[in-house]
Amino acid sequence: MKKVPMSMLKLFSTFSVVLALTGCQSYYYVPSPKFDVESPLGVLSKAAQDAVAEQQTYALTQRQYLDNLAITNSNINKDVLVVDFVGDSQTLLQSVAYRFGYRFIEAGNIRQLPIVNFHKRKMTGADLVKDTALQLGNAATVEFDSQSKTITLIHR
Repeated sequence: MKKVPMSMLKLFSTFSVVLALTGCQSYYYVPSPKFDVESPLGVLSKAAQDAVAEQQTYALTQRQYLDNLAITNSNINKDVLVVDFVGDSQTLLQSVAYRFGYRFIEAGNIRQLPIVNFHKRKMTGADLVKDTALQLGNAATVEFDSQSKTITLIHR
């Protein structure tokens, strides 16, 4: 048997180590593709949720439009209201002003006013404002202006 010189053995071992290392490094691992495919039920569920949200937005917009249209088309002198109210005159006058698209202004030395009472009465908005002024008596004056669309409560 022939003896292999030591330098040759070192060279061979170095070469095999380098070959093994470069061979391992040159191997490129390609992962298997992962498909993020939603299930058909998930796709339909998301589409249904989006449709419901759009329908709710549309319904809210339509309701706001109809409310604004009702306020715009309402007539304080002709539209009859059924009033069942016991409470502050300010609250009642504010709600009447809002209902008919009027501004409510409160002036004077603002203080607590007497309670007004309406029990299931049918009347127009203008009559309601006048009756409120009568119930307040000398505590306050209520002015109603159709031209400028204002209801003014002046404390005395």
